[in-house]
Amino acid sequence: MSPSREEAPGGSMNSVAELLEHTGWSRSPATARELRQVVLIHGADDFWVAECPSLPGCVSEGPSRDAAIANVRAAISDHLAALQQAGRRPPPERYETLVLVLPV
Repeated sequence: MSPSREEAPGGSMNSVAELLEHTGWSRSPATARELRQVVLIHGADDFWVAECPSLPGCVSEGPSRDAAIANVRAAISDHLAALQQAGRRPPPERYETLVLVLPV
């Protein structure tokens, strides 16, 4: 297995580029302003949980990674629309998520 290959429950992605393409990301300048970090966790009952850490409370789930990504994308869009409707600016994306594996 090459170092760039990522294996995960529910499928695999061969590279970051493949993962970005799979999730619908494009390289247009407008997209760069709209990027939000999403954390995917293979949770209980074989469901995937997707959370956008920069938007507090913006969490969704799905029976597959694709479903969780689609659901959290809709949740992010709805969250940003609600902020705009309330006249509030969305919090900036900081990309500060840290994932640890700790012995217990």
